[in-house]
Amino acid sequence: MHRLATLAIMLGVISLEFKLGRGYPYGAPNYPTECATLKPSHGAEFQDSESPYDVLIAGAPNNGSYDAAQNITVQISGRDTVTFKGFILQARQYTGPEYVAIGSFVYPSNAKITCQSYGPEGSSVTHKENNTKTTIEFTWISPINATGKVEFRGTIVESYEIFWRIEPENFSTPEPAIPTMGVPMNTTGVNVSECGRTKGCYLSNCDDPNSGPCEYGVTWLPSTGADGETAFELFGSAPSLTSPSYVALGLSFDVSMGDDSVTDCLFNPFTGSVEVQMSWNNDGSNAVLGQKHMSLVNGSVSGYFDDGLLVCRFTRVTYPPSTSDTDRAQQQAEDRVYYPGSDVYHLMIAKGQVSDGFKDEHSMKPTVSEEKFNLTQTMQSSGEAKLNPLKKAHGIIMIFAWMVFASFGILMPRYFKTAWPKKTWFGKAVWFQLHQPLMIITLILTSAAFIIIFVTEGHYSKLDGAAAAHPPLGIIVMTLVLINPIMAAFRPAPDAERRWIFNILHFCVGLVAHLSATATLFLAMYITSLNMPDWCVGVMVLYVCWHASVEITLAVHMHCTQGRLKRKNASKYNVTASEINLSPLQAYSLFRTAIAGLHLLGVLSCAVAISFQIVIS
Repeated sequence: MHRLATLAIMLGVISLEFKLGRGYPYGAPNYPTECATLKPSHGAEFQDSESPYDVLIAGAPNNGSYDAAQNITVQISGRDTVTFKGFILQARQYTGPEYVAIGSFVYPSNAKITCQSYGPEGSSVTHKENNTKTTIEFTWISPINATGKVEFRGTIVESYEIFWRIEPENFSTPEPAIPTMGVPMNTTGVNVSECGRTKGCYLSNCDDPNSGPCEYGVTWLPSTGADGETAFELFGSAPSLTSPSYVALGLSFDVSMGDDSVTDCLFNPFTGSVEVQMSWNNDGSNAVLGQKHMSLVNGSVSGYFDDGLLVCRFTRVTYPPSTSDTDRAQQQAEDRVYYPGSDVYHLMIAKGQVSDGFKDEHSMKPTVSEEKFNLTQTMQSSGEAKLNPLKKAHGIIMIFAWMVFASFGILMPRYFKTAWPKKTWFGKAVWFQLHQPLMIITLILTSAAFIIIFVTEGHYSKLDGAAAAHPPLGIIVMTLVLINPIMAAFRPAPDAERRWIFNILHFCVGLVAHLSATATLFLAMYITSLNMPDWCVGVMVLYVCWHASVEITLAVHMHCTQGRLKRKNASKYNVTASEINLSPLQAYSLFRTAIAGLHLLGVLSCAVAISFQIVIS
């Protein structure tokens, strides 16, 4: 009996304690009634007195209007050190007969989402623990494809039976925050006014290099000690943030991708999380380091999306932990991390999308600094590195070799043997005297371009994305363009019994070489360092269609004219006045010659257009 009484007293005490302060200790439940009314099932009513809590909203006008994918900050805090233990906050929009939950909250570690069955996941947030709190802050992200007005409603729980309602009239709009560094901020939210004085900066595509706004850039506060830390602020333009995205900073000894140390900032607009990691650029690819937080200072990562800009802040250890310069260099190589203070670097900035937690290929040509930076100094520059002239030469030479010389040369043996059957230059048929030098020029230009790119790169280069097949296809083209002239040098006589074998092989190798070269040029339009605009791909499509239409026209014309001549004796052919007394073969050759001239004009125009874009890139 005594034990039963003791147990009853203990249960009573526990029940009273729960009733007085805990309620739902792990947050408001996902129950339809609670989610609709936002009233705790504590057997009590909302307090009628003035709430001792302030609810601040920032990032939206007083009328609650919002734009698509807009960030709005909501803060709950107690006045005069008044605390609270629980809460539920919900974003609602009036759509007719009732309110509906909308958007999603970015919440701190001591909160969680709830009411998943009432509205979009993340549209309601509640406490995760019932410990006492003085303030808590959230970021609400509006729907990514809609605009409207939002109302934040909910409940603040002081104790089990004492709680207040959160309604729109409870909100106030705070004064604009004072910048943390106490200096003017430009319209992008990134301070560039101290560039070259207290901080170093590399800025790209700026309206004004001294005040911004800038499309891409990075700033850094140099370390003041031998083993200090360097604070970075990295940003890139993004008109809207509707999916996980990233902005990355590379440290490189040259202006090309490969053997570069990269710091990645990954943004998730739906959770509001920002993750910073270290990765390494290999030739044409990027891999996250096994120790992905190497050289990053704990607790230094933050980021936001505002006014069309992705901004990421992080701090890195300036030097490797080893003491001697030799040990530092060895450690830097082994870690595959370039430390800010260990050398001078070209700076690379890229951005793109994130899929399943991994970076996709960057959606823009990486911005690369023209000069190297010493990140221990307050240097400032906005110059962007240009594409290596030898790489430009490689591309332009290949374009003219295959779009002009080869494209025109392969027409000669196919369609002009019969068009100029008796015409000769220097004792040989005209078609052959055109075909042979055109294909020799193609061989010389292709070989020269091939040598140029290998000398420039110094090794076989791997490309990423759609351009990945460009290097192997280029090698195939080079191989085929060498095989065909070797075959031609050992060709049998025109009347030899097995001449037909050579004709077939020569035709097939030439056809495959031309198709492979065209595909290689197509893929070159997607090489990120070239940054070729979309219209260049359109020009390549136009070139293919133009060449195909010319071949079809000539093939149909040749078939029709040969059929006529077989049915009629040329010597008895009635020549019309429109043919100006020319022989049938000569009359037919004028048409093919005109088509050849138009073809040359068309392919030249395409080649010049793309080459000009390469020159100015």
